[in-house]
Amino acid sequence: MILNISRKIGMFCSRKLNARKRKYRMKIMKYIIRAGLILAISSLLGVMLLAAVYLIPQDKLRNNVIYSLTILHTEAYSEIVTDSGYGTPVEEEVAGRKPAGLASEMLQGIKSTKLDNFTDGFILNISYTQTGDAIRDALMGESTVAEGNDPVHWLYNVLWGKTDEYTYSPYTRYWHGYQIFTRPLLAFFNISSIRFFNMTVQLALMVLFVSVIIARKRCELILPFFVMWITLVPITLFYSLQYSSAFYVTMLTCLALAVRRDAGDIKHICIVFELDGILLAYFDFLTYPCICLGIPLILLLSLDYDRVLSMRERIKQVFLLCLNWAFGYAGMWASKWLLVQIILGENAFSSAEAAIKNRSSNNVDGAVFTYADVLLENIRYYKNAVFALVFVIALAVASFMLFKYCRCRINKAVLAAIMLCAALPFAWYFVTMNHSMVHARFTFREFSMLFYALFSAICVNSAPNSIKEKAYG
Repeated sequence: MILNISRKIGMFCSRKLNARKRKYRMKIMKYIIRAGLILAISSLLGVMLLAAVYLIPQDKLRNNVIYSLTILHTEAYSEIVTDSGYGTPVEEEVAGRKPAGLASEMLQGIKSTKLDNFTDGFILNISYTQTGDAIRDALMGESTVAEGNDPVHWLYNVLWGKTDEYTYSPYTRYWHGYQIFTRPLLAFFNISSIRFFNMTVQLALMVLFVSVIIARKRCELILPFFVMWITLVPITLFYSLQYSSAFYVTMLTCLALAVRRDAGDIKHICIVFELDGILLAYFDFLTYPCICLGIPLILLLSLDYDRVLSMRERIKQVFLLCLNWAFGYAGMWASKWLLVQIILGENAFSSAEAAIKNRSSNNVDGAVFTYADVLLENIRYYKNAVFALVFVIALAVASFMLFKYCRCRINKAVLAAIMLCAALPFAWYFVTMNHSMVHARFTFREFSMLFYALFSAICVNSAPNSIKEKAYG
């Protein structure tokens, strides 16, 4: 009888365990299906939006593109161009100079203010180039290549009639989603007006974010965010189309997290981070993408400071959100290559594979460098007295806040998770050594995550009285 009872208990426990396993499997399956559907819908919508903006007639863009290229020319080579409506051709000897000026410093002597007019020239070139097949144009991302040293010269020489010989060169690795904005804008404005508009929108997003944080009575989170913004060098973000995409995606994700009152709603937070990765892959030109993961993660942990979770649960939360972001980011890249393969029959995977191998290597044109070289090359962009002054003042304010408004209890799990996020730029530089060495003029911004994490770890432990009373009564 005892044996029968034991057997029945065992069978009951086994059924319960199997039921739990089935329920867990179903939960995982639903999660995978949901994430896959979001990715598939985003990919198809991305193609349709790009195809739609390619319906804008090329002639509508011509005058503003010519003037914009003239401006980039002038900035690159410090050549005064006579303006007669939409500019006149730059002298031939100027066009033949070494194109180092396309990465010139906005503020002389401050390395962190380097622009990337080379890539902005690519953006203008690709946005203007049209073959007449909207779907092909949307997927191929072709640019006009002609006589000259760079994308600015190529298109400039063709539009000014300096050469009749040109070809179309595909750039299929990227989505080039920025065109859903650049093409309509170029139909009405030149790059100077677009830069002014860019500055206005970025400042408006910053003001909106600060307003939301104040409304949530979490004023202690403003200082770390301000330090992070300064380390991104906002003057260059206003001016550069290339640098703006990652900032916009980061700010929109942060706003989506800040307006939600329930930071523990992991289902919706996972969707936000997946969409964050998807939007980044769609719009960005591989500038400083990791901040789109790190900054929102640190903000979420700071907003969720008062919720008690174990260290294991916090670390699990971070890894789950990183996984969702990576799925959206890598999946969106791969979906572009797959669509090119299916619709156009072009092999985009081979060029993508070659680029990945190159950008993750530890050599440039045969010259080998170390991981330490990469870190030093990027951190030296912060070697400036202004940054030192900002850090000292911010540290003084943060220390005062901590001394005056120190919380009664320290959430060690949140602090550990924030410090884990501080390691993200180091991981990114390790994975993309070649890219981070060659393009340090913009990849140095990944270090903004480190500064944001350090100041957040200090400020999150200091809460104004209204917060303290609410949290600890």
